[in-house]
Amino acid sequence: MLFYFDGAELTPTSALYDILAHVRALYGAGMGLTSFGVLATVIRTSLGLRWTSFGAAAEAFALIDGDICQAIQSSKEEIDAGRAGDIESAHAKVADLRSALNESADAVSHWGGDFPFECAAASLDVWKF
Repeated sequence: MLFYFDGAELTPTSALYDILAHVRALYGAGMGLTSFGVLATVIRTSLGLRWTSFGAAAEAFALIDGDICQAIQSSKEEIDAGRAGDIESAHAKVADLRSALNESADAVSHWGGDFPFECAAASLDVWKF
């Protein structure tokens, strides 16, 4: 469980921060593409949740947004350096992350919230891979 409702607001758990530490280790080691699957799963756990624009959940989503942007940059470098391995697999990982972001944008628009991954979505939009 990455989030729980404490009766007043949506709250991130320590498990979320543990996963984000793992993601940071991956993209920090030049394995951004590998981190995409983990990040897509984190994004999908937020589907169906509602949160306020301010508070612990919003702050956690801002961190996740930044981590996705860093993972994208790491992935670009990984691909440019020829370390991505199978290019079709790389395309599939990018497509899965893009899909998770789109699913989140759709879900949040249904309840009128603020999409928390704007920077990540914009970064993927300008990356023509």
